[in-house]
Amino acid sequence: MKLNIFSEEMDVVKPEKEVYFRFKQYSSGEVVVYVCSEKGEPLACGNLISFFPDGTMKKMGGVNSELGFQIDMGGHIKEKEDR
Repeated sequence: MKLNIFSEEMDVVKPEKEVYFRFKQYSSGEVVVYVCSEKGEPLACGNLISFFPDGTMKKMGGVNSELGFQIDMGGHIKEKEDR
């Protein structure tokens, strides 16, 4: 899977497996990272992680397994183990 950041100026033919990310910030200060289409449209069950103003973060559950991420039983993206 190739990871890429969404840009309004992208007008190039892309390989089939690219994943685009966008960020949304709420009035509470929370920032959510989510997966979008090549046109910037949010994908169903594409919220991945939230960051909070207090310095904490939360992995979102119910992530769409068809997006290409390795998913655990709760629908969270699997983490790499620290070495």
